[in-house]
Amino acid sequence: MRRTTLCSMVALALLAAPVMGGCGVSDRTVASLTLDDARITIVQADGMRHTLTLDKRGAVTFDGVAFATVTRNGRLRIGDQDVMQVAKDGTILVRGQVSNISLDRGDGFVENGAVALTVNEAGAIEGALWAELDHPKFTGDGATVTYQGPVASRRTLMFALAAFLTAASIPAKS
Repeated sequence: MRRTTLCSMVALALLAAPVMGGCGVSDRTVASLTLDDARITIVQADGMRHTLTLDKRGAVTFDGVAFATVTRNGRLRIGDQDVMQVAKDGTILVRGQVSNISLDRGDGFVENGAVALTVNEAGAIEGALWAELDHPKFTGDGATVTYQGPVASRRTLMFALAAFLTAASIPAKS
């Protein structure tokens, strides 16, 4: 009888889980991101400017070209595929696997356990990563990088920046 009762309780819990998710019971690992208009401006040492923008629908563009979509539950889609996810603790997963990049409490990047980028109160995004970065769309060495927008959306756009810096499918400039 105990086994039947236990099996019934497990089955009931499994059936109720999707329902409970909609009634205020949430997965403690899932991030809750804010979608609002925000931008990261990159001014290269040579004066060339680039922007990574987020809009209220979660659309992310680089220099006006669609790159990805971010969802409120911490997923990033490129095309029709979910390719990245950020957990509540800042861990970034790529195709379901934990990556070597995470977001810290201040929305900066941690790479392989070491701080790679920080964001100060004025919105400046600074760190050794810019000098080391080899990116096909911009030169990070000597660049001034700033976040502009609501503080609540900063984590969302920094997550999108992590995707942009590491994505294999960088949008072509038209």
